[in-house]
Amino acid sequence: MKIDIIGACQTLGCGKDGVQYGPNSIRQNGLLNRLKIHNIDINDIGDIHNNDEIVCQPNPKLKNYEPIADFCERLAQTVHKSFQHGNFPLVLGGDHSLGIGSVCGAARAFGDDICIIWIDAHTDINTQDTSPTGNIHGMTLASALGMGNEQLSSICGKGQKIKAKNIIYIASRDIDKGEADIIKQNGITVFHMDNIISEGVDNIVERIGYHISNMSASKIYLSIDIDVIDPKIAPGTGVPVPNGINVETLLKFIDVIARTGKVKGAELVEVNPTIDDENGTTTILAINIIEYLITRVFKSNI
Repeated sequence: MKIDIIGACQTLGCGKDGVQYGPNSIRQNGLLNRLKIHNIDINDIGDIHNNDEIVCQPNPKLKNYEPIADFCERLAQTVHKSFQHGNFPLVLGGDHSLGIGSVCGAARAFGDDICIIWIDAHTDINTQDTSPTGNIHGMTLASALGMGNEQLSSICGKGQKIKAKNIIYIASRDIDKGEADIIKQNGITVFHMDNIISEGVDNIVERIGYHISNMSASKIYLSIDIDVIDPKIAPGTGVPVPNGINVETLLKFIDVIARTGKVKGAELVEVNPTIDDENGTTTILAINIIEYLITRVFKSNI
């Protein structure tokens, strides 16, 4: 298996500049060399950028949706192609609206056989009718489910929408009311931050492993937003939420997911080096997390 590294330099979905520099910051601080140490075959296929020819249309409920749709369609094609070649797409972001493209690329490849695991402080399942901001990085999974704006929700293609039963949230702690309603109505599984605190990390890890083992989907696309980590530890992200998990806890979640042998692609998003501390702490953390994830995934497939 070869890793296809894909930079997704998206910033139009979050309303805060700088996150488009996340992919190159992660590369320039040594990601490729760290992975090569483990004798992993790497193909860096470069970056996807916004098309400057597409003008951002003002819509307070769907900010920049047309250029985001164009970007996500190109990313979906790239991710789908990686899967078709039997490779492991590793997407570096970029704001989480890019997930419309990456998740739909996975859906194009695997249909109902793909489970989406969303490790994030947010659930990103608003529509234009529920979002308090109009920022599309908070509408990603609603679009992948076929909800909301048609131009965004059509990227997965007919018959290739993500199924609600195949979504798992981990460590969510900032959920809008409209999102909570959508999650409840669709029976989506959430391992909430409150659950982690009340039940303990090890119990939640065991529950996650049990839930994955009993799912009908045999493949996983894993999406990690760096803001799942407490902002005191990872300050370089655009929508920080206090009282997050620590790195050790995140690695435990990654480990139990990787040990299933089902992870076929992954992304790490929302690293914004322009608001990081002077030591680039968040970028370095991102590299450490990716290295851990990839080595565990590849070990499970040997």
